Amino acid sequence: MVTESKMIDKSLLLKISNYFSLHYQIQLYMELFTFSEDSDENKRMMIRQGLLRHLKSKIDTTQHFKIENKLLNLNERPQKLVIEENVFYNSISHTQNQGIFVTSNAPIGIDLEITTRITRKLIKRISTFQEIALTPDLDVLWSIKEASFKALPMAQQTKAISSIEIQSLQDISTSLFLNSDLHSNSDLLLNSDLAFTPKAVRFMGGIKSQDEMSLSGIAVKLEFTQLALATILKHR
Repeated sequence: MVTESKMIDKSLLLKISNYFSLHYQIQLYMELFTFSEDSDENKRMMIRQGLLRHLKSKIDTTQHFKIENKLLNLNERPQKLVIEENVFYNSISHTQNQGIFVTSNAPIGIDLEITTRITRKLIKRISTFQEIALTPDLDVLWSIKEASFKALPMAQQTKAISSIEIQSLQDISTSLFLNSDLHSNSDLLLNSDLAFTPKAVRFMGGIKSQDEMSLSGIAVKLEFTQLALATILKHR
């Protein structure tokens, strides 16, 4: 069981959201959920019900029925919802302990992981030697690729997550965690009692043989939990 102190919390989520909105000039909203011993189906439904409540607050009540069926049907993938002139891009992820959704006015993908589930064998299967050489923290490569995959339109999603190429990683730990404009109850990097130093990176990538599309986003790694958020920068 991952303890609460090792998980993404709301104050960190606010920093991630503000950083992402500022650097990519898009609007987004994220909401975090904490689970007990629920089934995966119940976890997914809880997140979708939260997303439904949020989206209902953004559209006319006469349009609610248009999104209820898609969001509450677990066989549907509500990646993009068009309600009158409003377009909502959505992505959902969950672990054993936590769940999250993100909604935006631009293509968006999110991945939340417990890092102990990610093996070196898995990383090597989906990554190139060049990607592995980018970082000593190989776990983040999985979440970056998973979030990037989710950001792609379903009709254009690659068959294999390994087709997503990570071209660069930039350390943004100081900018994200110590930005005085972003208020938090705890300064993660200033806590000398932590045995593990939280890390954050900004990435650039794309799809093999598809030069017309660029992907970018950020990934944050705590001791046992990590989160990645991706969007499409160029799509012609």
